[in-house]
Amino acid sequence: DDQRPEETLAVEGVDGAPLNKMTLQQRTRGFLERKKLLAELTLAYERASFSPLGSLAISALLLPFSAHELFLKSLAPQTAVALEDAFSSVVMPKSVTDFDSPFSDAEASSRLAQVFKNIGVTKQNDFARLVMLTGHGARSVNNPLIAAYGRDESGPNARVFARYANNPSVRMMLRQQYGINIPDDTWFVGGYHDTTSDTVELYDVERVPATHERDLARARDVIDRARAQNALERCQKFFLADDVQTPEQALKHVRLRARDTAEVRPELAHSTNGAVIVGRRELTKGKFLDRRAFLPSYDPFEDDERGTNLESVLTPALLVGSSISLEYLFSTVNGGAGTKAP
Repeated sequence: DDQRPEETLAVEGVDGAPLNKMTLQQRTRGFLERKKLLAELTLAYERASFSPLGSLAISALLLPFSAHELFLKSLAPQTAVALEDAFSSVVMPKSVTDFDSPFSDAEASSRLAQVFKNIGVTKQNDFARLVMLTGHGARSVNNPLIAAYGRDESGPNARVFARYANNPSVRMMLRQQYGINIPDDTWFVGGYHDTTSDTVELYDVERVPATHERDLARARDVIDRARAQNALERCQKFFLADDVQTPEQALKHVRLRARDTAEVRPELAHSTNGAVIVGRRELTKGKFLDRRAFLPSYDPFEDDERGTNLESVLTPALLVGSSISLEYLFSTVNGGAGTKAP
C-alpha cells in the first residue's frame, strides 16, 4: 500500500462503475505525511466534538477563533477567503503530481482518434501549435452535488488525453492506422475548469517545451479573459449580484459564492438550458445564446452513413441536458426532491 490516491476517469457503463483509474504519484516531499497528519487531527477533532465533555472543551477553546471567523465571513468575506487561502498554502501547499498511464498506446490512439473524428480535427492544418483541453467540475463548501456530474470531475480525463496526445508512439499510431497527422510542433495541455468559481488550473505546464512558452502565455491570457466574461454572464442571473458591473467584479463574486456556507446554489450555470446545437462551431461563433444551449462539436463529413459519430456526440448531450433540467424541476416540487435547490 503506497498510499497513492486514485483519480477516476470518465465513468462508463450503465451501472456507473468506473472502468479506468489513474494512480497519482506525489512528487512533493513530505506531502503524504502532512496530509495523513492533518487527516488524523481532523478525525480526533470530530470524535471529540461528538462527546459531551469534548464538545464543551472544544467550544471553550475555539470560541475566540470561531467568533473572529464568523465576524470576518459576515462583514469582510473577501478578507476571510484570503486568510483561508493563505493558511491553506502554509499548512497544505499545492503538491506536484504525476500518474501511471491507465491505457496502452494502442487503446489510447483508438480513443483519441474517435474524439478527433467526432469534432472534425483530422488534418495537419487543423491543429494549432498549442491545443488546450479542459475538463470541468464544481467545488463549493455547500451542496457538493450542484452540477450535472455531481462529485465526478473530468480534469483527470483532460490531463490523460494531453499526455497521450503528446506521446510520439501514440501519434505514430494515429497517423498510420487512422490517418490523423498531428504536426510535430503541436503540443497539448490539459486543464480543469471549476464552473463554480470560474477558475482554471492547467496541468503539467512544466512539460511544455521552451519553444511554446510564448504560446502558453497567450493562452493563459485568453483563458483569463474568457473566464472573466463567463463569470459576468453568470452574474446577470444571480439575485445577489446586482452591483456586479465588470468582469473583475464578477470573478470576485463567483469566487466568494463558491465559499459561502449559506449559498445552496453556488453554481447555477445550466439552469436555463433549452437547446442542443450540434455541428461545427462556425455555426455559433460570435453569437450570443444567453447560456441556453449546449454546443457539442460535430463534423458530418467525418461520419459514416449510419451516423455513428453523431450518435456518440448527441447521446451524452441529451442525457446531460435532460438530467439537469429534471433535477432543477424535481428540486422545486413536492418540497424539494433533488439536490439542485433546497
